[in-house]
Amino acid sequence: MNDKTFQVGNVTLEYNRSVAADLDPMTSQAIDNERTIEVPLGQYFIDQTQDKSNLIEIGATLPHYREEKHQVVDLDEKHPLAVNRDAYDMNFTGRDVVSISTIEHVHYDPTDQGTAIKIGHSAELAWRIAKQAKRYLLTWPIFHNLQLDAFMSLTDPKGFIVMERILGTDSINIWQKCENENPVNCIYEQQWLERLRVGVMVVTNLPELLA
Repeated sequence: MNDKTFQVGNVTLEYNRSVAADLDPMTSQAIDNERTIEVPLGQYFIDQTQDKSNLIEIGATLPHYREEKHQVVDLDEKHPLAVNRDAYDMNFTGRDVVSISTIEHVHYDPTDQGTAIKIGHSAELAWRIAKQAKRYLLTWPIFHNLQLDAFMSLTDPKGFIVMERILGTDSINIWQKCENENPVNCIYEQQWLERLRVGVMVVTNLPELLA
């Protein structure tokens, strides 16, 4: 079993095993969680974007793992690249849009008792990006925002893939494409029993990733 690289469609990428020193170590240690595949996917998208001035990232994730120069929109982030703006109110027509583990939090944070949860806004934003953007790559951990998971899996079954963590590998963080006929439900069944995230939704229109 290869613990150095993973396959998404026709693309082979190296796992990210680093830690973003300026982020919460509980969520940013790619060696232990889903960032190990999300960060390489996001960096691949950026590297394949010819016009970086047309690129926008929703949520300041990728600039914490390597130096970046693209536009970032994040409501609360203090990173120098970030513009503090609500992505839900934006139009993405013709843009190259990348978002890593952020869409599921838009107007939805069940752990923050002081935040008003606006049901459906995450799913609506993801759907608008898929309809408006020139190119897009959105990832999020399955089982955090159930409505978002259901909305995407029911409305655009050919526009996403599900990556699953291979369990029982002596704590090595290894992932593969879930080949189950109903991959979201398959992840749900595993997640009930696991502490770590075991599934990542990858929504994109890059044909080489969907192959």
